[in-house]
Amino acid sequence: MKKQNVDMEIIISSFLRIGMAISAATIIFGLTILFVTGKSGYINGNYPINLKDIIAGVMLLKADAIIMAGLFLLIFLPVARVILSFFIFYFEKDYLYMKITAIVLVVLFFSLIFVK
Repeated sequence: MKKQNVDMEIIISSFLRIGMAISAATIIFGLTILFVTGKSGYINGNYPINLKDIIAGVMLLKADAIIMAGLFLLIFLPVARVILSFFIFYFEKDYLYMKITAIVLVVLFFSLIFVK
C-alpha cells in the first residue's frame, strides 16, 4: 500500500472516530438533561424536526433538541466523509477519484434535496 493511501485512511478514520465521539457525547448530554429535568423542553408533542428548530432548541438547552443535534451529526458524518475525501483527492492530485467523489457528492445532495 502506498504511503499516501495509508495517510488518507488514517485521516478519514480519525475524522470518523472524532465525529462519532462528538455525536455520542451530544446525545448523552441531551439524555442526561432529559433524565435530570424530566422534561424534553417541548410541549404537546412539538419536537424539533428541521435544522433551524434544532439549533434554536440547542441554544435554549432543550433536551430533545440536543439529542436531535447529536443524531443529525451522526447522520451527517458519511456526507462529511465524502466531502473530506474529495479534498484529500484534490490535494493528492488524484483527479480521477476526485471526479468520482464529486459525482457521489452531487448524487448525495440531489437525494437530500429532492427525496422526501
